[in-house]
Amino acid sequence: MGETSLALVYHVGFDENYKTLAFDLDQSGDLVDLKSAYFTVDIMRLFKGTSTIDMAEFSTVKFDKRDAQAIAGNFVTMISLN
Repeated sequence: MGETSLALVYHVGFDENYKTLAFDLDQSGDLVDLKSAYFTVDIMRLFKGTSTIDMAEFSTVKFDKRDAQAIAGNFVTMISLN
């Protein structure tokens, strides 16, 4: 028998989960060339950021606002500007 894969689907699009991110563009005193700037997304920080997300507890499609808030709280730790 082969393994069965199940998709993970999380709905975190509630208004209260909206996050604004700000990045320091002038770290060296020089102008930043935005054409060469890029973002890094560390997907593991989505699960181990401000809150630790236990996949056994969050294993189904979620529309629960408390679960969504815990996941959305980790957004700010997973994105960085390089």
